[in-house]
Amino acid sequence: MKQFLILLTITCIISPLASADTVLGIYSGGGVWHQEYDGNIGKSNIAIDDELGLDDQNLGYFYLALEHPIPVLPNIKLQYVDISTNGNRTLTSTALLDRVAFPAADTVATDLDFTFVDFTLYYELLDNWVNLDVGLTARYFDGDTKIASLNTPALRESADFRFIIPMVYGNAQFDLPLTGLSVGAEFNGIAFSSSSVADIMVKISYQTDLLPLVDIGVDAGYRYLALDLDDDDVSDFETKVDVSGPFVGLTLHF
Repeated sequence: MKQFLILLTITCIISPLASADTVLGIYSGGGVWHQEYDGNIGKSNIAIDDELGLDDQNLGYFYLALEHPIPVLPNIKLQYVDISTNGNRTLTSTALLDRVAFPAADTVATDLDFTFVDFTLYYELLDNWVNLDVGLTARYFDGDTKIASLNTPALRESADFRFIIPMVYGNAQFDLPLTGLSVGAEFNGIAFSSSSVADIMVKISYQTDLLPLVDIGVDAGYRYLALDLDDDDVSDFETKVDVSGPFVGLTLHF
């Protein structure tokens, strides 16, 4: 939440600087992503859906992009995405998170948090009815996983999910003539050693320029995040988790 408030404050401060893209173009937006979780965590490959019973969530995201007319300098995009869930379930087999084993038939409460903030530097390669951006993203995951036994209160374990990972960034958008509609796709991803991260979003957008100083629009689409991380690479525990689902949001262009 603190990262979200920082981005919102930045938007309020700098929005008066934008005027018809002559000095600084500001693109911001936010909405709700319906998140469904699948995969496993920990050394014993604990199934987060069947074994831990984690609930689907409707959580927020927010982004802010600053574009300028200086060709040699990259544009900047900041993004905050809340990914967190919890659940209670009786284990059907022994679950090992980090160094603690939870026995079969134990009822456990689980909190899972993969919330992240992106800092992206990118260039516009095309800027007409076809828009194409490419760049690099530094993604800071700020979360953890906690499992606690409801049968034995002293039996509990937590593992941090806090690290920065670099990724390749790409964004393509195609404007449909005379409609205000566009279709697009965005990608962040990297593969290294025995780990990989892929964040893919496809959307359809509508934008109107009825107001003099700001264009208002709406986005709707589908987002898929795949985390496959080995504890020897970046994470404190093994993670192979997919988070996916539809999203809807509002956009502003100053």
